[in-house]
Amino acid sequence: MKEDGAPCHRSRDVTERLTQLFGDRVISLDQEVEWPPRSPDMTPLDFFLWGWLKANVYTTPPDTLDDIKEKITHEIDVLRQDRATVRRAVLDMLKRARSCIEREGGHVDH
Repeated sequence: MKEDGAPCHRSRDVTERLTQLFGDRVISLDQEVEWPPRSPDMTPLDFFLWGWLKANVYTTPPDTLDDIKEKITHEIDVLRQDRATVRRAVLDMLKRARSCIEREGGHVDH
C-alpha cells in the first residue's frame, strides 16, 4: 500500500505516470476507460489451467507448503503428457475469442 491507501499498481504516482505516457489509452479502474468486469484478456491460463489445477491439487487438501508445491508439480507433469486436454483448452480459448470478436467486445456468456 502506498500513502494514498491504494495498492502500488493503482497509486496516484503510477496512474499519473501511465496517463503521461499513454494519455487516454490507459484502461484501469477509476480511469477514463474503466477495466471491464470480465476482461477481454482471454488466455488458456485464465479459462483452464487455474481451475484444472485447483480441482486436481485439492482433491485432498495439502498439509504443507512443500506438499502443495509437490502436488502442483505433479499435476503439471500429468498435464504435459495429456496433449488432448491442452489442445481442447486452446480450442476453447479460440472459441471464446471468436465470440468476443462477433460481439465487438461486448459481454460473452461462457
